[in-house]
Amino acid sequence: MTDCPPALIKHFNLEKITVVDHSLGDLVAASLAAKHPSLVTKLVLFGPVKAPPDQNRSGPRYRASKARAGGMTAVADAIIGNASAPPTLKFRPEVVSFGRELLSRQDPKGYALACLSLAESKDPD
Repeated sequence: MTDCPPALIKHFNLEKITVVDHSLGDLVAASLAAKHPSLVTKLVLFGPVKAPPDQNRSGPRYRASKARAGGMTAVADAIIGNASAPPTLKFRPEVVSFGRELLSRQDPKGYALACLSLAESKDPD
């Protein structure tokens, strides 16, 4: 997974780059920085995700199978429920609807692959 970015960085003759990433991509960015410290001088991680402990790896696998079988609507409410504060869920229906709308536009196969990647991920050394 982190073999292609160094080649791309070198292809464009870039040096000492800042990597900005979000969510699951943060695992790739952190691995890139750990494996190639001479290329990456700064990391900007939005919503960073850590590799789950072994006992929690079944959750992403389960969400992957649900998304593949039933599309994003099958997992949207669980994702929103886990990612939102109780006051948001109770008093901000427009925010909940917006989140559901954003999730419904995601490709279920791509989401499932991201969940499986998270289930198999490792934090960089």
